[in-house]
Amino acid sequence: MITIRAILYLYENVRESSFRSGYRPTFDLGKGLTSGRILLLNDKKDFSPGEKEEVEINFLYKEFLGDRFKVGENVIFTEGITPVGEIEILKILSLE
Repeated sequence: MITIRAILYLYENVRESSFRSGYRPTFDLGKGLTSGRILLLNDKKDFSPGEKEEVEINFLYKEFLGDRFKVGENVIFTEGITPVGEIEILKILSLE
């Protein structure tokens, strides 16, 4: 499993409801689309539109990691084809 820490911003006027740990939007990290499981930190219960905080994200497949998978990169995430937020990769914790 691939694990990163990132600053996540959930757009205000796109998604109307908050999400909880385990939310799995789609990311384009440079070699195609893949889902990532977002884990909220510091006992946070939910993440609401307009919020910007540090999270942990798990990806299952290295095959989809491309030129956007690097520290400092900004990556948009989607629900279907609709962009709902973005992340800035802070740290790569695990590539296993």
